[in-house]
Amino acid sequence: MPLPPSNQTVRINSTVPVYNLTVNATNSPTAQLLTNGLTVLNNLTISGGTLNANNLNLNVGGHWTNNGAFTPGTGTVTFDGMGNQNLGGGHAPSFNNLTLNHANGLTLSGGVDATVNATLTLTSGVMATGGNKLIIPATGAVARTSGHIFWPTAKTCGQRLEASAVPSKSVMQRPLTTRPLQLPLNPSLRPAT
Repeated sequence: MPLPPSNQTVRINSTVPVYNLTVNATNSPTAQLLTNGLTVLNNLTISGGTLNANNLNLNVGGHWTNNGAFTPGTGTVTFDGMGNQNLGGGHAPSFNNLTLNHANGLTLSGGVDATVNATLTLTSGVMATGGNKLIIPATGAVARTSGHIFWPTAKTCGQRLEASAVPSKSVMQRPLTTRPLQLPLNPSLRPAT
């Protein structure tokens, strides 16, 4: 059986959740969301090629493995599974908006760093970075209802924390190096040690 043509675009337009989504490496395909956001109940794997969210939202209930390219556009990726979730693979993903919304948390695993260019939203759970970096540029923001980020070692965070985004206790579990960090004048606001 012949292989499909190289650089083919596969369009995904589903209003119902899919169980797993895998973008294979063979012939560098692009999987592109068409008009609806997508819910992946279990694992999302980019083995090669590209997953293009096309400015739409993605909900992931399992692990995210990125060994290809992810194009988020202006959409939001939400990790909202029932068990522990991992964000791993060999390529560092960049997200526009990233939301953590489940009590079991999300771990950056392997050698993957992650970038959130717009807003990191902590609704529930702990985001553990391990030995990896969570990069939020100066133009990014953090919004928090519950949960926190756990950095086992000091990290650099270039983003500005707005007063409305910072809870009465720090989002950080350990001290971090910042450039610039602007905190509201609240003497009870200190990173945990």
